[in-house]
Amino acid sequence: ERIGMNNHMTWMDRPPQMLMPLLVNSGFGYDRASGRWADIETSKRVFALTDLQKRTYDGYKEYGIPFIQILGEGNTLYGARFYLDDADFEDAYIRYVEYLVNEVKDCCDYYEIMNEVNTKTGVDAYWYAKMVRRCYETIKKIDPDAKIIAGVSSHVDVAFDEIVCREAKGYFDVYSIHPYIFYASPE
Repeated sequence: ERIGMNNHMTWMDRPPQMLMPLLVNSGFGYDRASGRWADIETSKRVFALTDLQKRTYDGYKEYGIPFIQILGEGNTLYGARFYLDDADFEDAYIRYVEYLVNEVKDCCDYYEIMNEVNTKTGVDAYWYAKMVRRCYETIKKIDPDAKIIAGVSSHVDVAFDEIVCREAKGYFDVYSIHPYIFYASPE
């Protein structure tokens, strides 16, 4: 497999059809696409991709670019900008996952469960492992061939990673670690 990249085309003000040829010519194997829940569900139980997200997913299809779909961030409609250990939040998150996976399953093979949970909130590794299991089951019902990426932890959080690997064993195909500790780019 080739290395991938992350450019947040689905939420930053960059025209995807201008960037797609650059991505193809760069030799990168994958792009990592944000699918922010708060952008997709702006009223409770009403889901819609933004125009930029639609153009980005259309570009992935047009240019044949494989991508990793981040199923990330929280939604303040359900009480949290990031994540919340709460049954209503969890059920709402699963509905968002179902919606987004159904939208992109024809052009996406990899789904990343949340993003850097260990650094953004007070939820713990046991909660995250529970959500990985729920997401895995939800995604596999929709797309049995999908690959699930768990972890997505930052700062080389060994304790977090060990708990998630143990508690979610068998519910992910790839484990991702973001070993950097910078909060701003070095430029």
